[in-house]
Amino acid sequence: MRGEEKREMAKERETQGKQRNERKRRKEEREEGMRGGCLRHPSQKLRPTTKVS
Repeated sequence: MRGEEKREMAKERETQGKQRNERKRRKEEREEGMRGGCLRHPSQKLRPTTKVS
């Protein structure tokens, strides 16, 4: 029981961290795009930039 709870909490924390990283990365990409950063990273053009509100 105890170990299972710990594992679940760790998994939850991991997914939260991933979401935070994803949001941060998207924001940075959007800012890069505004500065014309996509010219340096053509691979970013392939991914549709979805605005996360």
